[in-house]
Amino acid sequence: WEVLARVMGTMLPVTVLGKRQRDAGIDRLIQRMRTEHGNRQIYQHEGLGPCVRTVRAGRVLATLPDQDVPRLQGCFVPWFGHPAYTPIGPAAVAQMTGAPLQLAFCFAVGRRWVIHWSPQRRFTGADRSANMLAATAWLMAYQEQLVRRFPEQWAWWHKRWRTRPAKRPDAPGAAAYLPPAD
Repeated sequence: WEVLARVMGTMLPVTVLGKRQRDAGIDRLIQRMRTEHGNRQIYQHEGLGPCVRTVRAGRVLATLPDQDVPRLQGCFVPWFGHPAYTPIGPAAVAQMTGAPLQLAFCFAVGRRWVIHWSPQRRFTGADRSANMLAATAWLMAYQEQLVRRFPEQWAWWHKRWRTRPAKRPDAPGAAAYLPPAD
């Protein structure tokens, strides 16, 4: 993630969306690493407004979409065969701006770094909620394919399946994983 953010900043106008770190020194270090090559930083707590303005200004918005962040609005989509609560922010920004979604990954291949770009996808239709659920499911399905291909390069310390559908039954996608009502 950090290597990709640094490299992309030399090629494209990128804004990185991230979480403010509890330790101010660590936060400054991460922000400096992410922004020293032309990137900008937005923090999650700033909401969707700065993200939408960033995309409308022609910048790429880079996020880590595979995180379970209970305080953010999300939906349940499959991730390695289990329901995973996933933020819908990237899909919401795409809906608000008309911008396509595209994943970028950086892999070590031998002694070289290789950037992999997914196809660009737009999710259109009258039902914006269905579009956001479909977009988020596509993002996670595509990423899952890459993690399966390069599992040793997927660094993960978060509790990916912490939020269960029973705790968020009103979240989009949760009903597919809940037992039928009597």
